[in-house]
Amino acid sequence: MKNTCKYGIIVLVAVIIGYLMLACKDSSIPLETDENLTGLSFTLTDNDSAYSVSKAKTTETDVIIPAFYAGKPVTSIGIAGFYEAEELKSIQMPSSVKIARLAFAGCAALRDVKIPSGPYIWEFTFADCSSLRNVAFPDDLLGIGYSAFSQCALMDITLPSGTISIGDSAFWGCVNLKSVVLPESITKIGDFAFDQCDELTHVTLLGGAIKSANFGDSAFYGNLKEIFFSADGGTGTYSRTFGSTFWIKE
Repeated sequence: MKNTCKYGIIVLVAVIIGYLMLACKDSSIPLETDENLTGLSFTLTDNDSAYSVSKAKTTETDVIIPAFYAGKPVTSIGIAGFYEAEELKSIQMPSSVKIARLAFAGCAALRDVKIPSGPYIWEFTFADCSSLRNVAFPDDLLGIGYSAFSQCALMDITLPSGTISIGDSAFWGCVNLKSVVLPESITKIGDFAFDQCDELTHVTLLGGAIKSANFGDSAFYGNLKEIFFSADGGTGTYSRTFGSTFWIKE
């Protein structure tokens, strides 16, 4: 009886070891690691060479995305990956991660974000993040998509040199926004890009590369477009008093 029991245990251990060895060899079999214990979900992408991550059932307030999972790099946050993760207050992401559209939309408690390297912030990525006050943009940013930061709590924005375009409604309804600095590389500001930003009273345009056709209708509340392209317009800082629709060049 003792020998039979001992033999059964040996077989069971062998089976477990074999499963773990197989899991290490084939990462499509998920390992129970600290990452998925927090409720994150990892999905193989790029011909099974990398992982995409999403929230799954996580209720964590502070999330750290690992650079590697099961021996392979984590390279993306999926479409709507953390959509309406209402408990999420902070997230740390490795530089290897690219963020898909809608990834953090509706994360009402998210406060600060450092966006990893990448040329584009997709549409609705941070829309309706009503507590989001601080964003660190990547140095290699080229464009911001439709409604990417609409209705956030941002207070000031300085886009990095090299940024080319701001999509329609990109910062629409950011009612706490007071100051915007746009680099000389900007060639397009979309329709309603900064519309309904009631407290926005200072805008600095560091260059005159933008053409009238690419300066969207109602891009800013009031007559900033007209002033910019008038004889008194051009590169510089523009301001208005709160509640006024009229901008002046400082």
